[in-house]
Amino acid sequence: MHASRGTDGVPGAWPTATLVFMLVAACSRATPPASPARPIPATTAGVPMAATPVDSFSAQRQRAVSAMLQRIAGREHAPAESVFKNIKVLKGVPAGQLLAVMNDSFGHGLGVSCGFCHVPGQWDSDQKPNKNIARDMIAMAGRVNAALRSMRNLPDSNPMIGCITCHRVQQKPLLLNNPTG
Repeated sequence: MHASRGTDGVPGAWPTATLVFMLVAACSRATPPASPARPIPATTAGVPMAATPVDSFSAQRQRAVSAMLQRIAGREHAPAESVFKNIKVLKGVPAGQLLAVMNDSFGHGLGVSCGFCHVPGQWDSDQKPNKNIARDMIAMAGRVNAALRSMRNLPDSNPMIGCITCHRVQQKPLLLNNPTG
């Protein structure tokens, strides 16, 4: 269902509902269980691995999301762009769901606080480069997920990636050319 121009007006972009579904589904499937850090096998596909990272910002992000939900009370189901300023990629997503995606997909996937991409209190600011990197990563994940769905003979009938697939609760993704993260 790939089109040259997505519903968000970005070349190669995917419809917003598809992106949100992919992010939420990927995080719900790929998120490690909430347990204390424990050792994992020394290697995965020949790449050295460290102990399972811990998301130390989870409680802080949850407090920020709860405060924002109180602030937008009664508008949680309205499109995010009608509630928040400067929504460029996830247009059409309900405002409350956008907050969940920010917390669960981005925040948890990278193990970061809201301030990693946002200027606290100036949520619409594009001052921090990581915010635009996240927008580009959403588009990349959409392309990769489309490619995965077109592959035959995969053991999973609906394969998906999300932030956590590469980031593994770390700011810097695990890349094959940089196995130490």
